[in-house]
Amino acid sequence: MSLVELLIDKFRQLLMPAPPPDPQVQLKELLARLHAELRDAKIQAADMIRQKRDLERALDEQTVTVERLEASASSALRSGSDASARRYVEQKLHAMEVHTQLAEQVDAFRAHVQGLLDAIETYKLEIERVEQEQRTWEVRQRTAQLKSSMTREVTSTSISEARRLLQSSRDAALHEEARAEVRDTVRQRVSSTAPRSASDRLVDREIERLRAAISETPQDPR
Repeated sequence: MSLVELLIDKFRQLLMPAPPPDPQVQLKELLARLHAELRDAKIQAADMIRQKRDLERALDEQTVTVERLEASASSALRSGSDASARRYVEQKLHAMEVHTQLAEQVDAFRAHVQGLLDAIETYKLEIERVEQEQRTWEVRQRTAQLKSSMTREVTSTSISEARRLLQSSRDAALHEEARAEVRDTVRQRVSSTAPRSASDRLVDREIERLRAAISETPQDPR
């Protein structure tokens, strides 16, 4: 191949459209990315849950502090120590501000944790969907290969062999049809000779009662 022909061939390769992406490769890459993101979401959720529990513990302790300061203020008032009561009340108000801030942080962390848990469930569902799509694609590929193999086998089969198989199928169908007719005949004979059941007798009595009621009903002269 000359240099000109080589350049022309390279130029044609550049102009040719890129081959379509392999679906199996795409699905594997998507699954890998989803699993990695799911793993990151689980790590973040675990860290947020730990921080939320620490805040909830601090909130509970602050609640106890507020209640303790209020009780101390009440006790000081009962004992006539107004200055001590005022000091306890000031501490209680400050503790209540801290309590409010902690409660807001706990609510924010709870919402964030719930969002991460929802994201984790979404990732799990998406992974299941992609895995199902991957299995479906693999089944389609195997089915296509099987059909192609069967087509080659049928093509290579002689006409006489195909006729023999067809005749064998017809004989089997006729044999099965004859057996079905015999079964229907036996079933009809059995049903005609079988004793009437209690439910059949009950139905007959109800029919007779209705007929008697109809016959006793006066006819409209019109």
